[in-house]
Amino acid sequence: MAHIHHVQIFVKNGTKYLQKFTRNANFRLFATRKTANLRQWAVQSGSIVFVITDMADTALTEDSLAASDNDADVKSNRQETETRSQAELKRPEPVHLSAIPDECFLEPSKLLKISETSRTAYPPNEHRDTVFNVAFEVRDVAETLARAASNGAKVLCQPAVISDPTNGGHVTIAAVQSCIGNVVHTLIDSSPYNGVFLPGFVAAGDRSNLIGGSIGNNSKATHNTSLVNGGPPMCLMSHIDHVTFACPIGSSSEALEFYEKCFGMKRFLLMSEESESEGFVVQGKNVGLRMKAMEYWHCAETGLTLPAGQEKGEDASKPRPPKAKFVIAEALPGQGPNQVDRFLEQHGGAGIQHIGLHTPNILQAVSSLRQAGLDFIEPPPAYYTQVGKLTEISRIRDDVDLLQRMGILLDEETCCNDDVEGNSVKDGHKIQDGKTHCKYLMQTFTKPIFERDTFFLEFIQRHGATGFGAGNIRALWRAVQSYMSYDDL
Repeated sequence: MAHIHHVQIFVKNGTKYLQKFTRNANFRLFATRKTANLRQWAVQSGSIVFVITDMADTALTEDSLAASDNDADVKSNRQETETRSQAELKRPEPVHLSAIPDECFLEPSKLLKISETSRTAYPPNEHRDTVFNVAFEVRDVAETLARAASNGAKVLCQPAVISDPTNGGHVTIAAVQSCIGNVVHTLIDSSPYNGVFLPGFVAAGDRSNLIGGSIGNNSKATHNTSLVNGGPPMCLMSHIDHVTFACPIGSSSEALEFYEKCFGMKRFLLMSEESESEGFVVQGKNVGLRMKAMEYWHCAETGLTLPAGQEKGEDASKPRPPKAKFVIAEALPGQGPNQVDRFLEQHGGAGIQHIGLHTPNILQAVSSLRQAGLDFIEPPPAYYTQVGKLTEISRIRDDVDLLQRMGILLDEETCCNDDVEGNSVKDGHKIQDGKTHCKYLMQTFTKPIFERDTFFLEFIQRHGATGFGAGNIRALWRAVQSYMSYDDL
């Protein structure tokens, strides 16, 4: 696995959330796709791409899918997926299709012939908005799929090669279901592709192809560089820092094993005080949370690919892309109503609770996003006045009041020089001899993006810190707890 290619959102009203992401969250629409069953909008900030998907009002049926197949091979590929046992799945040879099958973009509860053992707790005809698909860019789709399937991943879409004679090149694509709720991982090799995003998507600058009419711009946007009014937009977010799953009590070990076996990920400790067996446990008054984390290991055998810029014959000086990090959160037993259980109830099962977006300037980002109408969780006021925390923040930065007004939390990971005498200030943080001495992070959360109390966004800026901030986790847990009402649990 090289990196996260995109994240997919499945909603009832696509234009509503397109507006939310473009008008309130500073994303740029750059590509659209429309089939008989689906409407899709691809929005971008930095290397972050969300694909917003909604579907026709009519229920998805086998007849409707068959009617939308412009290529007989699409239906053949679906039938092969349904009839071929995973035990036989060694290294499937991709079939060649003229269009990406809709199954590669469908939330599992919307797929045909939902089994009685479906991992979602709500009926397939009851729609709940969800962020469900974290698509991986891989070097060898068939090999990655074969290993995932042999280790228990359900195959949703067999490998297919989609050619695009208009834009040139092709994409290889497949999809598997995770062991966590409705989570799906589309597997993509887009390295030989020259189009705007994926085959079937058209540039949003072509207004004749826009879905939803008025949203968009006249300049061409690409997956790699979004252009607005002929120039680059202000990029508030650079890349996905991490993806957090909310899971039932006791399920984190199973999930860790699944991702290690299927995708070659490795466990890493969130912070130094974490127990390897128990994970990082936050427990106290109104707080009961267990967290474990994993990331893609660059030496893993699964879908191994060299990072961008380090392929043979290319510039080896280019940096590696950010690693894909995943965090598993579960409530502790006997804690009473809490935000993880709230997510499970509102979402209808386990799933993606939030995604952390890295920003190079969190103060600028949060200020701009607040002005644009994005709603944030307000941390407890006492957080900024605690003697230990106030000293910690003041040792690193001189803008405690500004952090409090913006609702931004700060957590120090290490500080190699506590003597701040003679320090100067640059961009709000204190420096000595031209070097920052403390490793720390700053972060904040939005309120839930959807109507239900499920998915939300996190904005995070790292100054050398690699963990997630024990003090911040406690404070943010309490902030979310105070925001949510549990009367109907």
